Amino acid sequence: MENKLKTMILKLYLTRGIGNLGIQRLVAQDVDLAALSAEEISMQAGVVKKAEFITSWKETNTRFPDEKIAEFTANNDYITIVDEEYPEALRETYAPPSVLFYRGEIALLQQPLLAVVGSRHPRAESVDLLRMFLPDLFIHELVIASGLASGIDGLAHEMCLENEVPTIAVMGTGLDQCYPKQHESLKRRIEEKGLVLSEYLPAVGPKRHHFPLRNRIIAGIACGTLIVEAKKRSGSLITAQIALENGREVFVFPGSPLYEAYLGSLQLIQDGAKCVFKPQHIIEEINAY
Repeated sequence: MENKLKTMILKLYLTRGIGNLGIQRLVAQDVDLAALSAEEISMQAGVVKKAEFITSWKETNTRFPDEKIAEFTANNDYITIVDEEYPEALRETYAPPSVLFYRGEIALLQQPLLAVVGSRHPRAESVDLLRMFLPDLFIHELVIASGLASGIDGLAHEMCLENEVPTIAVMGTGLDQCYPKQHESLKRRIEEKGLVLSEYLPAVGPKRHHFPLRNRIIAGIACGTLIVEAKKRSGSLITAQIALENGREVFVFPGSPLYEAYLGSLQLIQDGAKCVFKPQHIIEEINAY
């Protein structure tokens, strides 16, 4: 029954018009999804564009018969929202991904996680602060999750690997892609020593709207999020906002208001995020969580 449900969730994921919320509603009802007609699925999932979904559902079942699904499953590691390996912290968030594709050690999702995000072009003092902080966090066995982006994300991943500590990279593309391209080698090393995650199918390339969606996964799997450096408008602030909405801690390195690079960070502190300048500030909060 479990494999049957997992297959149904994958097929629904491949179908237009239903989305993660609809799949979440279906799973919550604890019914035999395979026994439902397309019309019944659309009603119970609360699908708005029912005709589009019903047509797409028929197409999915034609394109992906059981043997095709078995072939896909043999060539792609993935978990669904009903699997034990799926992180409970992410499951509790709004519209969590119904399917997560992965390469590497999926068990890392069950360990205490800290998201680390920041500028793609960080100032030298932000880099120095991160280099000072992370080794103490490694001692306390916190797994660092980030987005494989240039700048702070890449540095956080690199420091983990340099210290032989596993790290988690969440991507905004399919797992056979890499953005930015210069992180291809870093991605491969994380696959070998940590975990790479994506909600996107193979061959899906980078799109602008993918990255805010990726940020919700980074914030969702973590106990807390560390903002290393953020301008007034940045992807890091999106991640911080999502973390706050999910009741997670947000930690922020302070910076000078004379520099635009820190204005978003300072606003987060003003709004109630925790200002941190010692690793222990983070460790205490994560242990309490």
